[in-house]
Amino acid sequence: MALTGLRDDYRHDGRVLFELLNTRGHDGSILDLAEVYKQINAPVGAFGMATVRGATTAIESGNASDDSRYSNFDAKLTSLTNDRNALALKISNLLEAVAFDKANASRVQDLIDQAQGILARANQLAG
Repeated sequence: MALTGLRDDYRHDGRVLFELLNTRGHDGSILDLAEVYKQINAPVGAFGMATVRGATTAIESGNASDDSRYSNFDAKLTSLTNDRNALALKISNLLEAVAFDKANASRVQDLIDQAQGILARANQLAG
């Protein structure tokens, strides 16, 4: 749709392939934002892989009488996932908008910074 310049009125799953668009009028930060969005949102992105590592470690640490480490991990993961989902929605909305219009550079950088913070938290949680 973005290549044709047409717009629709529903929410998309995924993002515009900025790598294929003529992004003159946007600086490289849009591509950086699109990439970090993929890393926090794709099942095999950095976020997904870190949380799988952490879950695996937490599961392996338990036994029949004590699963507290996994329970603690799960609570932290739920909070982190909620934060990630809220940020992913903001990024998705901005990427959708900039397919047609220019983005505010400071807003783009702020979202990149937040996403990198989410990835750092996921890696910290993974151990």
